[in-house]
Amino acid sequence: MKGESSTLILPECLDSFGDRPPGCNETFGTLLRRQPASFALTLVPDLPPPTPNPPPDSGRLAEALVAQWLIGQGWTIVQRRWHCRWGELDLVALEPESQWSTAVEIGFDPSDPRGLQAVPRPSLRTSQASASATLAFVEVKARRDRNWDADGLLSITPQKQAKLWKAAELFLATFPQMADYACRFDLALVRAQYTGKPTGELSPTTRVELGRPVAIAPYRLTLQHYLPNAFSLE
Repeated sequence: MKGESSTLILPECLDSFGDRPPGCNETFGTLLRRQPASFALTLVPDLPPPTPNPPPDSGRLAEALVAQWLIGQGWTIVQRRWHCRWGELDLVALEPESQWSTAVEIGFDPSDPRGLQAVPRPSLRTSQASASATLAFVEVKARRDRNWDADGLLSITPQKQAKLWKAAELFLATFPQMADYACRFDLALVRAQYTGKPTGELSPTTRVELGRPVAIAPYRLTLQHYLPNAFSLE
């Protein structure tokens, strides 16, 4: 078959052209002459070698690590990987001081992993809760050792900042009950060292600390820096 590696399937008891293994009394040529006109050799394409499963996405694992750290600090994760035409908001979180009052206000269960979109209810917002609430749009960058952009810090270019700003505006337009909250853009820098050794998954009981490596899947992840108010376009 053109363009493909193939294996030649020989008739029984013959293993190569003209060879006659022990116990076989005919050569390959004489055997072919005795076959019916419809006889043909079968070419079977060689199967490609199995490819190993690709390692889990380090970016997704880093986002889970940062979310776990925020939860440990008392934050409420409102959304994960919120997509829009301007890109993606990795994490959207509410600060600890306002998490319980705003949980009633915006109408979602903080323990529900599906997030805000799971339970759309009318807003019960009060001016006091609105004034105290802060919404953080968290950009997570995962980098391996010897990276070229300072662990992802240099990747937050003015163009990237503008896209995040537009995505945040669209998020607030989609969820107007949160439009009066004070907003900020945070940046989390995660070091991802690929070990190739399968380890456990991140569980709700896993303790995440700044600068402390955590083994997740085939990676050793470390939350190097968390920068609140990393940038502003105002």
